[in-house]
Amino acid sequence: MGNPLKLLIVEDNEIDALLIQRTLEKGGYTVTCEVVETPAAMRVALKIKKNWDIIISDRSMPYFNGPEAIAIAKELCPEVPVIILSGEFDNKQAESLLSSGALVCIHKNEMALILPVIKRKLDEVNQDNIN
Repeated sequence: MGNPLKLLIVEDNEIDALLIQRTLEKGGYTVTCEVVETPAAMRVALKIKKNWDIIISDRSMPYFNGPEAIAIAKELCPEVPVIILSGEFDNKQAESLLSSGALVCIHKNEMALILPVIKRKLDEVNQDNIN
């Protein structure tokens, strides 16, 4: 059995959401997740289930975007880190997302990089809980 991970995915592409889950499962996590693609759905997920470990959001979707997802997360559950996972962004966009509160920005073609980021963040949380 892998390490449990409660994940909220903000993504409009079902295949990408499945790839995120599979990447995490191959990385040793037992993933419980919900996928949302609108601000309203994200708000409901954060208000009803306040025990998320990580939020992974696409940067750009038809009805939603990464900066909006970061803002909602900061408003409703500021302790939950937000990872931006996007097919494309430039350095200026990445800097803006990071200054808005994203933990990290990763290209979708380098999706495996989410594994060490999540491990490090969960280790920090566990260490804080011990102290």
